[in-house]
Amino acid sequence: MARQDPVTIVGPPLDAWLTAAMLARFAPLAGAPLQVLETTPIAGDNEQVILRPEMVRTHVSIGLNPARLVARPVQAWTGPQGQSLPFKGFGQPLKGVSFVSIWLRAREELGEQRPLASFSAADDTRAFAIEAGRYAQALKAIATEVGVTRCEQASGLIVHSDSDVAAANSASLIGAAAISLKPSMTMRLHALHQTVLALIECWPWRDSDRDLAAREYNRRVTAMRSSMSDMQSILWNDERPHERSSNLRHRIAVWQKVGRIAPMDDDPFQPQEWMAAFLHAGSVPSGAGRLAKSLTHAEISAHTQACALKEVANV
Repeated sequence: MARQDPVTIVGPPLDAWLTAAMLARFAPLAGAPLQVLETTPIAGDNEQVILRPEMVRTHVSIGLNPARLVARPVQAWTGPQGQSLPFKGFGQPLKGVSFVSIWLRAREELGEQRPLASFSAADDTRAFAIEAGRYAQALKAIATEVGVTRCEQASGLIVHSDSDVAAANSASLIGAAAISLKPSMTMRLHALHQTVLALIECWPWRDSDRDLAAREYNRRVTAMRSSMSDMQSILWNDERPHERSSNLRHRIAVWQKVGRIAPMDDDPFQPQEWMAAFLHAGSVPSGAGRLAKSLTHAEISAHTQACALKEVANV
């Protein structure tokens, strides 16, 4: 049997070994060997990375449980200006009314002073902060156990994650190579995880599928790039309102009108992250939704207090 061309992952060690471990576990490689070309040395432990809840599930699937490493649980990630962006939702709905609408009525009519962030949902969402060097070494160990090797020259199908190195025209771009990112390790790792998942889901099963798979992958990455660019413009506060994308202007308009986050295809962020980003930027909804008017003041007061005390799991 002829030896198949390899799949080479090119990029910084953390990016490359995470990609290799995910491709080895989930991609239909049909026996093609996987190899990693590291573009930098493995980082030291002076920098931490955040493993989001959806990333924790992926890591457990590839054989790396963050809870068993020297990692600390976290409830949010931090934006460039100290913004706290939570992984958990805010409160719980009541009688079909979103908690944001309940909170807005409590502010308007009952003098509620507590910020929305103080009403985090009572659920088992898990995220972890881990030292970057320790994390990269653990990923490398997982990948090499399943046959991934290290190489000095890229060949075969190339998957590129390094934004600082020019990629070959034939390379599949992932992470920071596919999505322009500001200097944020949390955003970079999130973009990497999301684009690798998309690459796996769009992996061509036959040679005749390659063009179709590439178009679908590019469509999904373009949607992710749009959302990540919008989130960055809010967090870094570096765009004037008239320069914002149409999607972001629509999201802000819906948020300010009814206190909800308009859904977008392949959005890599959860609604509560957008809510927190908008609130940190000074954007507050104009009022509670119409359905919220059906609740009595007693119901609103009791429910907000229960959510503040984390006594409400699911309503």
